[in-house]
Amino acid sequence: MSSLCSRLGYAMTNVIEIHAVVPEIPPNKRPSMHPNIRIIDTLSKCGIKDNNCQRKLFKSALQQIGKTGIPEVNIPPIDPIQIQGVSVVILNLVNITLIDGVVKGIKDCEFTRFDFDIEKGRGSQELQCDITIKGHYSVVATSPEIGAVLGGSEIVGDGNGKVKIEKLVLAFDYPVHVYKKDDGEIYIKCDYNKTAEKFDILGKVTFAADNLYLGKENVMDTLQKCSIKDNECSKNFYQTLIETLAEKGATDIGVEKIDPMELKDVHVSILDLLNLTLAEGNVVGIKTCTIKSFKIDIENRNAKVKVFCKHLEVQGNYQVDLTSSLLNVQGIGDKLHGAGHAKVIVDKIEARIDFPYILEKQDNDVYLKIQKELPYSFKVLGKATFVADNLIDGDAKASNDIIKYMNDHWKVILDTFGKVFFDKTIEFVQLFSSKVFDKVPTKYYIIEDLSTYVK
Repeated sequence: MSSLCSRLGYAMTNVIEIHAVVPEIPPNKRPSMHPNIRIIDTLSKCGIKDNNCQRKLFKSALQQIGKTGIPEVNIPPIDPIQIQGVSVVILNLVNITLIDGVVKGIKDCEFTRFDFDIEKGRGSQELQCDITIKGHYSVVATSPEIGAVLGGSEIVGDGNGKVKIEKLVLAFDYPVHVYKKDDGEIYIKCDYNKTAEKFDILGKVTFAADNLYLGKENVMDTLQKCSIKDNECSKNFYQTLIETLAEKGATDIGVEKIDPMELKDVHVSILDLLNLTLAEGNVVGIKTCTIKSFKIDIENRNAKVKVFCKHLEVQGNYQVDLTSSLLNVQGIGDKLHGAGHAKVIVDKIEARIDFPYILEKQDNDVYLKIQKELPYSFKVLGKATFVADNLIDGDAKASNDIIKYMNDHWKVILDTFGKVFFDKTIEFVQLFSSKVFDKVPTKYYIIEDLSTYVK
C-alpha cells in the first residue's frame, strides 16, 4: 500500500506545484504563454497564510483538472491515475502485483487539513477519499500459514481484479521553496522527491477478482482423452478447452484468459472510404463460440474445424481519416479527421479454420506443433452494427450520418473490415493454441501413442 500511496503523493504534489505557480502568471502574459489553459482565469488568489482559502482553491483545481490534466504544461490527468507494477501484501502472507491498472476517485477527495508555511519551507495536507483500484493482477504465493488461514498451501491467480477502499486517509508532508525565474516572476516549487507519506483506512475494503484459487490447477487434468479417430470426442475436447481458456485461462502453462482478446495498433483501410487505426481495444465474445464440426487427418497432419460464434464485439479507442469518396456521398466536403471510442457488433459468425501441424518428439514425449499460417474463411449469418462517437471532430450530425451510411452498407464494409480483424483473431488463435500444445504432450489428450507418426 505504501508504493500506491507514493504514486498518489507524486500526482498530488504535481497538482500543488502547478497551482502554486499558475496564479502568479500575470494576466497580460497568459494568452501568449498558455493560450489554452482556461483554468488559470477561474482560480482565485489567496493570502500566503490563509490555509482555508488555499484548501478551497486546491479542491476546486483538483476537480477541474482531474480527468484532463493540463497537457500544455505537461500535467497529466490524475483521475484516473495509471499505475503499473504496484505490489500489495495482504495479511503478511500474499503479495499481489497489479501489473497494469487504474485508480479512480482522486478528483473527489476532500481536503481535511491543508498547511502551507513558506517561512519554514514546509507544506502538508491530509485528504480523505473513496477510491477504486482495478486492473490486471498476478499472484503466486506459497506458505504454511496460508494453509492455516485459508485451508490450502498455495494461492495462484492471474486475471482482472478490483479493490474498493472507503474513507482512505492520505497524509503528505513535503519541502517547498520560493524562487525567481528568468522571466522575473516568483514561483513556488514543491519537492515531491522528498515527500513523506502515510495512510490509514477508516472505512472498509472490498476485494473482487476472477481466476483466483487455492492450489495450482492443471487445466489438462480437467479434459477428457480421445482417440485420434474419434472426431466427436475431439470436438468436445476442444469445446471444453475454449470454454476453460475463455473463462480463466490456464496459468499452469502460461495461457491467459482469451475473452476478452486484446488488440493493439490495428490499421484498416475500408474501400477508399475511411482509414481507421485502433490504438488499443479488444474482442469480446469468444466464450459464445461453439465448435460445430471437427475432423482430424493424422496422415496429412491437418485438422479442419467449423466454429459458430453467436455474438462478437470489437471495441476500443480509434483514430480515423474519412476520405473524399465517403464525404462526398454524404455531402460533407473535404477530408476530415476524428478520434474517440468505437464498437463493432457482429452477430452469428461462421468460420472454417484449417490447423496444419507437425508431430515432434522431445524427451520421449510426442508434441503437436501448430503451424504458423492457418487458412480460414468466414461468413456473417446475422448482421454487423457500427457505433462510434466523434467520428468527425466537432460535428455530431455529420458523424451520425456517416455511421448510418456504414450500417446501411455493412455487408460491403465488412468484406474489408472483417478480414483485417479476423486476420488478427486467427493470429491470436494460433498463438494460444501453440502455447497449449507446445507444452502439453499428446499422451494427456490423445489415447493412442503417436510415436510412429513422428518423422
